[in-house]
Amino acid sequence: MKEALQVHRRRLAENGMRRVEVCVREADAELIRRIARSLAAGDRSAHRLRETIQSSVPQKTKLTFKEWLATPSGPEES
Repeated sequence: MKEALQVHRRRLAENGMRRVEVCVREADAELIRRIARSLAAGDRSAHRLRETIQSSVPQKTKLTFKEWLATPSGPEES
């Protein structure tokens, strides 16, 4: 079983895919599955969906610890 899983994951990686596990509300689970299937297709509709999601969801930039310490609000308000 372990070998089969390794082969499966290697095949995913060779196809540019990556397994992702997330925790979502039960009501959103099927929606997230449908979105993932659509994005995995890689067709024109996936491209449009990707653009829509990227423009709708704010991008969070990760700060380094040094940058976080230098923020105007300071670390005490985080």
